[in-house]
Amino acid sequence: MKTMYNLNSAMLFLLSCCIVFQVYPDGQRREGRFSVAQRARTNWHALIQQADSIYYQVPDANAGRTAAQEQELVSIRELYTRVTQQNDDASARAHAQMALADMCTFGDGGAVDYARARNLYECAASQRVNMVINARATVRLGDIYKLGEGVPANDVRARSYYTIAAVQNYDLESKALAQAILGNMYYFGEGVPVDYVHARELLRQAGGQNVNQEVQRAAHDRLAEMDNLGI
Repeated sequence: MKTMYNLNSAMLFLLSCCIVFQVYPDGQRREGRFSVAQRARTNWHALIQQADSIYYQVPDANAGRTAAQEQELVSIRELYTRVTQQNDDASARAHAQMALADMCTFGDGGAVDYARARNLYECAASQRVNMVINARATVRLGDIYKLGEGVPANDVRARSYYTIAAVQNYDLESKALAQAILGNMYYFGEGVPVDYVHARELLRQAGGQNVNQEVQRAAHDRLAEMDNLGI
């Protein structure tokens, strides 16, 4: 696992870039400003990858975290925030929006903030530069309205997001997850009339993929239940 020293060094680099832009007034040392901007632009993804490598290995809150891990999450949340505010790399910005939204949803590195999470997911789902992130954010928006995270639960709206994610081909794991959830929604009549034929087709598609074994197993279990019930 990377150390906090490396992460903080990366954050200091970002701060130094901002200082350079402020120190040199317009009309002076334009070549130097361009050089720093280019360096910052080529490092956004490196910073994101560094943050991801720490964030997605830290245990869930209910599994127990050390004080050092909690502090790591605070720093990572700050870093993701910085990346969402830059305009040099739209793909990295979308990635950071998605990760920061996750942190706001689960209260990692700060307070739970469903409103901010929803806004960030919407931004990530509306951009067309990083379509993998687009698909993942679209599924999370479906989750927000399905589970009522900071908003009244709304199965109809949730279904609209899951339907979009279920037909895209940029992120197959998001696609399979959306198909499985939609299959269950048609099975139980959540936000849509009960439709066993459509439910079976969606569950069959979700069960036929090999990118997420948990989703695949859940889809197979539901299909087996339908077979046993003769529906």
